[in-house]
Amino acid sequence: MKKSIILLLAMSFILSSCVYSLFPIYTPDTIRYNQRLIGTWKGPENELTFKLNNKEDTSEGYIMTIIDSGGEYKFKTFLVEIGNEFYLDMFPEMGDLHHALEVYAMNLYPMHTFQKVSIKDNQLSITTFSLERLSELFKRNQIRLRHELVSQNGDPEDAEVVITAQPKELQKFIEVYSKDESVFDQTVKYTRE
Repeated sequence: MKKSIILLLAMSFILSSCVYSLFPIYTPDTIRYNQRLIGTWKGPENELTFKLNNKEDTSEGYIMTIIDSGGEYKFKTFLVEIGNEFYLDMFPEMGDLHHALEVYAMNLYPMHTFQKVSIKDNQLSITTFSLERLSELFKRNQIRLRHELVSQNGDPEDAEVVITAQPKELQKFIEVYSKDESVFDQTVKYTRE
């Protein structure tokens, strides 16, 4: 039980600045493969490893493993091209989650998260969306995208945005906001090992 709580806290910390979506941002025509993504990337606080999910079929995406002081976390990950930008769509590997959280896993619904990504030489840059800024835009109805405001304690001020839009709608949203620096948060840089 103690391990379950620690894993849940670690997962929420890792994904704390992510935008959550019930649906992926990819469609079959937007999934891309980039050989340069494969390998291990060292960051300031963690390490990322990308492997092909299925060596026979690159359209099945990658397995991304995040390793930090709290443990190892696996995500099924797709490289997605929207407009002229690339994004990672991440989805937790449920085998690990179900095993670690036992009974709690039955009450959790895995969400897709996504970040902007670029590779230049031996550097991988991952830029997260600003959850605070997007929440503000959603709450003011300045973003027209299907979503729900979900609060664990019933207080609307503490509500988080869960996007419920379908993939094509998400792609249009991302393309419109991809050049707006105000909707992005920090960029974390990783160096190939």
